[in-house]
Amino acid sequence: MDDADVVLGRHPDAGGTTKERRGAGLYDILVVGWAIGMLAVPLREVVPALADASFFLLWAVLVLVEGVTGSSPGKHVTGLRVERLDGGRVGVLTAAHRRPWGWLLPLQFVGPLPNAIATAVALGTLLVMLVSIERSDGGRGMHDRLAGTVVVPGDFDPRARLVVVVVTLAAAVLGLLLASQVTPITPA
Repeated sequence: MDDADVVLGRHPDAGGTTKERRGAGLYDILVVGWAIGMLAVPLREVVPALADASFFLLWAVLVLVEGVTGSSPGKHVTGLRVERLDGGRVGVLTAAHRRPWGWLLPLQFVGPLPNAIATAVALGTLLVMLVSIERSDGGRGMHDRLAGTVVVPGDFDPRARLVVVVVTLAAAVLGLLLASQVTPITPA
């Protein structure tokens, strides 16, 4: 493999079909995102900005988990992991580079208009990332090339996958139970 192959997105260890990567992304956004959203509801009593910052919290959790473990919860469930092109661990900074859709999300704390702009940009960036994976030769999306990473098959114990599923679903149920106990905030 030469440098041109890496620039073009081809990598000999690239793994994970677009179907697996889509499944991982959906799991992260729907299951993990829903759990975070539900857990943020009761916390809005203490920190009102959290009610509007669930998307940012999702980004932060995914960056931290992927940076520390090499896999987001969705990638773990689908048997994928992320590594640097040199085979090294990803780390939190590289994981943040892999998720450019979250770079503007701190604007959610500023107010409704910046929140709407940040959310629209994040969703647009997610769409570009998905299309770049689908059209890529070798399965490396725009964000993989930007961060110098590749998604490869993980060697996870099936019991560890089950633990990830149980923990994320338990967090979602806990969030739902806590959210049901919160009194709705009514405008004055």
